[in-house]
Amino acid sequence: MSRTVTKGVVLWGFGSWLILLVWVFLSLEWESREDTNSSKTINRRSRDPPTTAKNPGYVDREKSLVRELVAARKQVKELESKLKECRNHCTKDDGNGPERARCVDGYGSKPEVTLQKRDPPRNDVCQETFISSKHGYPFFRTGFVTKGCKRLKPLSALVTVVLVVNRPAVTQQRILDIIGTFEGIAVHVVTSSAVKLSFDAHPNVTFLQVKKTIGQSLKEVVRVLYTDYVFVAVNLLNATYVDLNRLVRIYGHYSVAAVGGSVRYAETGKWSYGCYQTSLQNYTLRYTSGYRQSYNECMVCDALDSAFLTTPKELETALDSRMTTDFLDDTFLTWFEGKNKLLSCPDVMVDVSKEVEVRPEEFVVFANKRELNRWVIDGGQDIWFGCRRGTVHVPQGIGCRIRSGIAVPPCCIEGLADSIKLFMRFCEKHNIICELQEGTLLGAVKLRGVLPWERDADITFLSGNYSALKDLGRELSSLGFTLSEALSYHQWCCADGRQAGGAFRLVAHSWTIELWGQHLMDSEMRILRGEKPSKVLFAGEWVNVPDNPGLYARNRYGPDNLRHAQHWMATGKSSGWDTYNPGKFSACPQPGHHSCLDQFCADGSFAFR
Repeated sequence: MSRTVTKGVVLWGFGSWLILLVWVFLSLEWESREDTNSSKTINRRSRDPPTTAKNPGYVDREKSLVRELVAARKQVKELESKLKECRNHCTKDDGNGPERARCVDGYGSKPEVTLQKRDPPRNDVCQETFISSKHGYPFFRTGFVTKGCKRLKPLSALVTVVLVVNRPAVTQQRILDIIGTFEGIAVHVVTSSAVKLSFDAHPNVTFLQVKKTIGQSLKEVVRVLYTDYVFVAVNLLNATYVDLNRLVRIYGHYSVAAVGGSVRYAETGKWSYGCYQTSLQNYTLRYTSGYRQSYNECMVCDALDSAFLTTPKELETALDSRMTTDFLDDTFLTWFEGKNKLLSCPDVMVDVSKEVEVRPEEFVVFANKRELNRWVIDGGQDIWFGCRRGTVHVPQGIGCRIRSGIAVPPCCIEGLADSIKLFMRFCEKHNIICELQEGTLLGAVKLRGVLPWERDADITFLSGNYSALKDLGRELSSLGFTLSEALSYHQWCCADGRQAGGAFRLVAHSWTIELWGQHLMDSEMRILRGEKPSKVLFAGEWVNVPDNPGLYARNRYGPDNLRHAQHWMATGKSSGWDTYNPGKFSACPQPGHHSCLDQFCADGSFAFR
């Protein structure tokens, strides 16, 4: 009842607005006619002014009326615009050009995805028609049928099936059952060395043992295919619900790179619609399960789960011969980088061997190719490449690459942060007063860590601790540091009656940490008063900083210091004391790279978490 009342109130309000709008429009239409006559009168009188002054304000009043009418007409246009926004939130495909989005969200924003239709469409299979919602009762395995269609080619002349097998669960008998499902269709089986299969006696099967990589073997297979389409499945156990006609029909209708379907993991029975949205930014790849839009009961995706249909040419172009277990994700990501969309039709289902978590060591080539530091997969997997977790994919002895306009890889940032934290703990252990300084402090204030465009680090120590720090050089060496005196910045006497100056250079993991002596420090004065020094959270640890780090940063770097500016070496400055120009990143030298700084807003912290 409440829904009916609410709907009635909404309709009544909408009708009231519509009646009011019509009334205003008709009134203005009538007045506009008078307006035309009045304008003629004004023009005539302005050209031929009256000789008498019986009513000297008449012309001014007419002009004022015209201005009011113009303003009223403007208000009507605004009302029409608002009314248009309040109308139905759904649009329909007009059949011209790209199929428009069928829905917009509650805020009236436009959808992010619009698929182009193939022009002309590839009508390689019969089109289907929905009969009724009762047709397939009770299991609903049917509902759409084809009528009055003569196939141009048999399915065996259209599609080749390629099965990639790298798990023992996919036995020879399983594959024979799958071949029976794809009756008359040529099947190529590509297997790893861990799986022993042989199909010499079967006429429809070609067997290929992987010699180097799966990617290379697949390229060899794809080059000799004569069919228009290829269906690729990894560790397929059952193909009962694989409707190749459906996949070919959808591929022929929409301009996408591939069409796949849902996945059922045979050992657990878990089902997934197999559609992911991809984000590749700042050395991090994310797979988020879900879809923003659908076409013909198929979801628009960036990545799929296990099986897909495409053309041999499309697949060969995307395949990288260096990939093995990672060939599937690399292919999807190549299509994503080329702004190609995929479709997943949940009604087309494959049974595959059980879901296995990604093992970082199997994706080293994949990570190196795209300089990935992290891969987050919806469902709980968070894979790190390098930096003490996962697999180290940066060759030993090679330092971090510092490129102007491109963020430093998080793995390298983490290495610098670890070195800073380790040294700060070392100082505290030996009662040496140390504080973050310069850009290192600025990064702590803004991002609670190292700035993604950093080139070194700066730490201040109490000049009175110079000798003690120098004597601890051997212990620092055991921790992986190399300590050397900076001869260009000697200690001197005196400032405020104290020893001043002195500097060291600390090197660790290809990073340099500059240590600068200072005769007075906030932390020391707090300690002498029996108080705790100020600390800031830096890469997960609380470390010493000047008394008010926010004030230090503002006065050191000046206006807009919370906005971002690249390192002075990257912007043509002569030294770090030159005035910064925050709020804008320089042009990226490698446009399109996922960590180009100019793709980020040069303000705020969220983009660099």
